Amino acid sequence: MTRDGGRLLVLREREEILSQIPLEGDQVYLRIRYVFTPVDKDDVADTAFFSYSTDGENWTHLNYALEMRFTLDYFTGYRTGLYCFNTQGEGGAAYFDWFHQQVY
Repeated sequence: MTRDGGRLLVLREREEILSQIPLEGDQVYLRIRYVFTPVDKDDVADTAFFSYSTDGENWTHLNYALEMRFTLDYFTGYRTGLYCFNTQGEGGAAYFDWFHQQVY
C-alpha cells in the first residue's frame, strides 16, 4: 500500500491498482490476516486477507485475497514487510512505530 495525493493505493503489481481509498489525516493502520489452516467455515486455506483502519478500531476489508501456494518440493514461506517509496521524485519518508505478528 502506498499513499498518493491523499489516497491509499493497494498494489498487486506495479501496473494494477486494486483499490484507491481517500485518506483523511496522516495515519493509517494496516492488517493482514493469514489463514493457513481454516478455523471458520468462511475461511479458505492458504489465503491472506487485507484490511485497513484510520482509528485502529473500525476495520475496512479490501475485496482482495492473496492465494498463497504451499508445495513440498520448494517452499520458502511468506514474509511481511513495510516499505516506503516515493513515486513522485526524490525524498520522502514514512514512520512505522508498531509492528506485531500473532499466530492463532
